Amino acid sequence: MKKAILCMLLGVLVLFALAGCAEGGNTKRAEVTLNKKYVFEDSIALEEGEQNYYVFTDSDEGYYHFYARYSSVGSEDIRDYTIYFKYYIADDMLNCFFDSVVYGEKHTLGTDMVDSFWENAFMANENYLMSMDRSYYFNVDFLEKEIPNFGK
Repeated sequence: MKKAILCMLLGVLVLFALAGCAEGGNTKRAEVTLNKKYVFEDSIALEEGEQNYYVFTDSDEGYYHFYARYSSVGSEDIRDYTIYFKYYIADDMLNCFFDSVVYGEKHTLGTDMVDSFWENAFMANENYLMSMDRSYYFNVDFLEKEIPNFGK
């Protein structure tokens, strides 16, 4: 009797395991937190206007702010712009595609820096974005709560 109950329980567990595998098992979908800044790992310690970051404002829209200062002998060039994009989630990937661009007041290199075929792709979760070259953009809340000394 005990063997029959044990075999039956084992059979039920196997069926549940197989059902989970058939429906994708552990696959996760990319997700982001709306209206939170995801700041680039190298610009965490910079002033807000000089940081590079993403913000997802809606279920399919967001913007990317880019700032960089280039200096050479006797000159300085600044790239300062915000790209507005549409994004789509396909399984565990978040894909961003150009919609428009606005150049900032500090921008010194003309208004043709960003091509209309700009795009970017990430593996994403609520805490961070990881680009295909393994660069990270961290949710500012995650940084403050979980890894407050990172990038300082």
